[in-house]
Amino acid sequence: MVRLAYTFAAGSRMIDARVIGIHEFPEEGKKYEVVLVPKTWVNDRVFLDGAAPTKGMMERAYVLMIQQALDDTIPPGKFRMPEKL
Repeated sequence: MVRLAYTFAAGSRMIDARVIGIHEFPEEGKKYEVVLVPKTWVNDRVFLDGAAPTKGMMERAYVLMIQQALDDTIPPGKFRMPEKL
């Protein structure tokens, strides 16, 4: 997950990836309501708890999360997987 997030960030100046250990920074864990790890946020608008079973599925989820985070017509909150991919 961490490597994948950093790979996306390295590929675009518009993406910033940070990894935060909630044991070291419990206030961040509370701010982002971390219950499961990993918890991935995009633009503080869209989040996904846990990881996908495969790297390919996680890559696709990241792309869709970025699209959702940039779409102002979709309210902030949990990532919504489209019915048709």
